[in-house]
Amino acid sequence: MVECLIQRDFRYNTMDVRMTYDYLKACLCDPTIGRIVLVAHSQGGIIVSMALDYLFADLPHRVFGKLVRLPLSNPSLKASCGEEPY
Repeated sequence: MVECLIQRDFRYNTMDVRMTYDYLKACLCDPTIGRIVLVAHSQGGIIVSMALDYLFADLPHRVFGKLVRLPLSNPSLKASCGEEPY
């Protein structure tokens, strides 16, 4: 619980976030991959949300067209997550 609070509220970039960022970046930039379905729950939702925030800052928005994001039962995500285009 404490890790979730620190990671979410202070944007603490853990190894999990960095690994998720690297993996998703490789998948998003791979032209042979047509669709990415990303399912996240609880702590995973925080990790995915942070990784996607960094990816949006680093990659052109056109690559996100193949991404489908399904956060499940995650009240810890910031309230604005529904407004983001991914």
